[in-house]
Amino acid sequence: MSVSERATPTRRPAYHRPTDAARRAGKERVTDLTEKRSLLEDLARRLGIDVRYEALGSRGSSVGGMCRLHGREVMLVDAHAPVAEQVGVLLDALSGRDIEAIFVPPAIRGDLERRRE
Repeated sequence: MSVSERATPTRRPAYHRPTDAARRAGKERVTDLTEKRSLLEDLARRLGIDVRYEALGSRGSSVGGMCRLHGREVMLVDAHAPVAEQVGVLLDALSGRDIEAIFVPPAIRGDLERRRE
């Protein structure tokens, strides 16, 4: 069989490939908050959003949010906030995004859909 006769598998672009953490989460329930935070950070990056952890607590009660910096979308998260609150900030910021064409573990997708409601 010649090279041209071999079937070439179709592949999705790299930004659509699930990460190892996403693959694990797709097979089992995501219960660890740090794992959930990691999966949400990965999703944000695949959507072209930079995630930055900064000390924001002294400036008020905000634990983070979205902003635009030099033309790029940046999600600022308070580095000193509890992990549960950091996850909440990530969920709030990502819940309005179109993620239909991107692999997202079912547990994370469910959390995002609940935030939309």
